[in-house]
Amino acid sequence: MKSKIIEKRERGVSVADLACTYSRSTSTICTILKNKNKTKETDASKGVTRISTQRLRILDEVERLLLTWINEKQLQGDTINENIICEKAKVIFSDLVKKAPG
Repeated sequence: MKSKIIEKRERGVSVADLACTYSRSTSTICTILKNKNKTKETDASKGVTRISTQRLRILDEVERLLLTWINEKQLQGDTINENIICEKAKVIFSDLVKKAPG
């Protein structure tokens, strides 16, 4: 809600209109606007942390499993090309996503 209030104010909506829209007092709206830098920093950092932490873990696992698979194929004497590797990476990724909690 705070982010939406800040966005609307930056687009030119008056404090009184925001107070009516969100059923808050004008002083509450002013306090939110006064602390908008903190709100923006907090929102941005939360999103980045969640995305990159989850994404990096699963990609690390995909790379590890893919490298193991490539080594096994080479030991078996099988020829593999870029397309085969890409397809296998997609399969590994989708399997890990299905198994991931959440």
